[in-house]
Amino acid sequence: MPLKETLEQLLLLTDQLAPQELERSSFFADFQKLNASVSSADLQAASTPRFSFEKTEFRTRRTLSEKDLKRLGRVAEKMQEAERPAYRIFRREVPLAQSLAPGSQPDWAVGLAPERSFGPFTGRDGRKFWYDFFPIIQLMPLYLPGQSDPALLFYVSSLQRKISVGLPSANQVIQLFQGAKYNLAGSSIWIRADLLANGPSTKDYVGLKIGGGTITLSKKPQNIAGKLTIPAGATCTVDLKLKQDAPPTPSAGNYARDVKDATLELPKTFAFHFTAAAKQIDAVGDANWNLYGQKTDFTYQGASPGIHISQLKTVFIPLQATKPAFQVKKSKSYFAQAAGKTQIQQSAWALPTSQIDVNLPTPAPGIGGLAIVAGEGLSLNWRGLRDGPIHLPQPWIILYPGLLTIADLQAGNLYANQRFLMWKDDDSVYRSSVELQFTDSFPLFYLAGSQGAEIVFAETNAESRQDRPVDVAGRAMEVKTKKSLFVLSYTETLQLVYLYDDNILVDNLDPNVPLPQQFPKPKSLAIRNALFTTTPVNGFLLFAELLDEEMIDQGHLLLVFGLYGILPSLPDPYAANIGLFRTANDRGVKSRYLALMLVCYIPWTHSTDEETADNVHTNFFILPLGLGGKNLLASGDNAQAAPDIATPGATTFASSSRQKPLEPEWDRLFWRFYIEQFALLDVSTNADWMGVSFAWFNSRRVSDNDYVFYQIYGAQDTDDQTQALFPLQVQGMDLIAQAKFVRAFTVPQISWEPLYNLTEPDLPGQDPPDGFNFYPNDGGPTRLFNDNPKPVPIAPLPKIDELLDYYHNIQGPNGFTGALFTLPYGLKAFAEFNKHHPDWADVGLGLNQAS
Repeated sequence: MPLKETLEQLLLLTDQLAPQELERSSFFADFQKLNASVSSADLQAASTPRFSFEKTEFRTRRTLSEKDLKRLGRVAEKMQEAERPAYRIFRREVPLAQSLAPGSQPDWAVGLAPERSFGPFTGRDGRKFWYDFFPIIQLMPLYLPGQSDPALLFYVSSLQRKISVGLPSANQVIQLFQGAKYNLAGSSIWIRADLLANGPSTKDYVGLKIGGGTITLSKKPQNIAGKLTIPAGATCTVDLKLKQDAPPTPSAGNYARDVKDATLELPKTFAFHFTAAAKQIDAVGDANWNLYGQKTDFTYQGASPGIHISQLKTVFIPLQATKPAFQVKKSKSYFAQAAGKTQIQQSAWALPTSQIDVNLPTPAPGIGGLAIVAGEGLSLNWRGLRDGPIHLPQPWIILYPGLLTIADLQAGNLYANQRFLMWKDDDSVYRSSVELQFTDSFPLFYLAGSQGAEIVFAETNAESRQDRPVDVAGRAMEVKTKKSLFVLSYTETLQLVYLYDDNILVDNLDPNVPLPQQFPKPKSLAIRNALFTTTPVNGFLLFAELLDEEMIDQGHLLLVFGLYGILPSLPDPYAANIGLFRTANDRGVKSRYLALMLVCYIPWTHSTDEETADNVHTNFFILPLGLGGKNLLASGDNAQAAPDIATPGATTFASSSRQKPLEPEWDRLFWRFYIEQFALLDVSTNADWMGVSFAWFNSRRVSDNDYVFYQIYGAQDTDDQTQALFPLQVQGMDLIAQAKFVRAFTVPQISWEPLYNLTEPDLPGQDPPDGFNFYPNDGGPTRLFNDNPKPVPIAPLPKIDELLDYYHNIQGPNGFTGALFTLPYGLKAFAEFNKHHPDWADVGLGLNQAS
């Protein structure tokens, strides 16, 4: 990947982080230590937003300081991709790397332990990020005839030192087979999972670390189209000496104590054979564990086929447990405790499956773990759970080196509940909270790592009792979810809670009423200069750090609404032209067509004492759904010459001697300035008959055919992330847009009135004709505008203040401030205000008002 593209991806990566994280030297230092190239596809995936709300305005590009850009440039140079990258990268969002945890591992790294991990770093929305790096190794693929996915990938040790880049050829490897047998050296081997069990796809692979072994074919391998291939009808027998890695060094403290105290001895040998049409497991070595104070041995009893459980991303090879029952004799973990006794229904050797890139394989994750399926009798309790524990009617219990997993897809306790306390500020009557209510049957997963992390994630119903945002009647928005994803994570230093649901409206439909059902009535939310017509809350996202079992220390809440329409307004009496938005609103409400998404983002920090109000902020952001948002502003892209006033026709100067009318020439130069999506005129004395209009245009489509408009706006940098989403946004409680799209206007500078000219023209064709002069209108409004890309509230007074501030304090030699206005006798004028012009340095722009 070229240096420029690497730097661009790293810029996107840093843009996900909170500003204070870039002030820490560790982010740049950690990545610079890597000193190796990284897969460009993975780097792009790590910088791609995971949720739709991440594309809103608060996710737009941050400008880095020159110092940070240089530091990032040095990182990019270190990470330059050679002919073959050295690492794969993944952005993790929970402290523990385990594929069952959301945001923990990609499909290509299931069960893999990263070689390096950097983090945690805090994201702009409060989430914690870790960056995991997995080394890429070179393995030789062995194919079955006529199949595109290799059956095996194995290490060719004797040729590895001679091949500096790329793999040995099929012919070179064939020469290494002693007849039809190849001796494996200690390394990794990847086995296509459907050769061990029924059910996996041909993209799923099981990885094993080996100390040695053999691959034996009943016929010598062939080179078919450059691929090392098992001959048709031949049998491949694989005999492996497995290598069990020591578990990660356990952390101090009592978190995850049960997995730290556990012992595990996995099979030392494994043998199987397969053809293109059949497969069989021949032998598995003995194994044992000591978990929750009970020691159990496991043995392989015969040619039993493997079992693939897609929800667990694991192949299970049946083993026989020497004890019929499993009992939790002691449970010491500080966060979650298991309890009870149950019968063992099944036991197995557990092998995680990964959808690896066969061209960029990583080292095998290990040699799996041991698992049992239990019956009724076990339960799980954790910190903060009220009216527990949770009953586990059919749990899977899986122990890997340094990692314990308990999973039950039908866990239940109808009375169990949990609460998290959010904010209370000076305006709050009560402390906002989130109440969780578990059901009698829901998926539950518990993970514990020996390095001190414990995680529970489950489905739960939830009710958010927050005091904001409120509708126009002052009522808080109701939020009741079903089957939401709940994640609770504890380590010695960090306690996190995530709660996520993105289909609340569908979840709350009556299951006894056939579709389509009537959706709930639209809601109305008001800010200072706009009214939003929305659906009820459809998305709920909570990311928070806990102070104790209930109290949130730092939190980020996002409420997502479908947005039917926007009605721009002003706080004082006003007149408006909003036909475009009224049409969109009517169509949206009647057809339930949603063009936009409204996101309410509430970050807060708990105060240091109960007497002080929490620090709470409320923000709104607008995001298009598909192309709908841009369709609302299609007039900006497909605008025709359609001024908002009648253009004087040929009859205006009926007696004029000019042969060629000037009106078409004026329109050719300035027609783009008359295209506006809406206009609001303040008719109160508060703004002295000043108005504001919104005139969006697509910068990428401004051409030199637009003449004056192009000279002002066409040469600007169009790499604008906010406008690529939706040009209207909300800042605080104001509807805003880039100042270049917002214009101030007022009544005509000189209103055209009928007149009788008593003086003959001195310059025929230029002076008004003698006699009666009539005009079709008053000349139209006076418009003031500039090219400022900074946001401004869409209201007259803020726009006037911005015009003056930009002109006097910000506008450089290449900036622009201008006006369109009328002159006497039906004349129109265009003016540019440029204090940097060598001949007009004294040009002034100011307010004409009483002091």
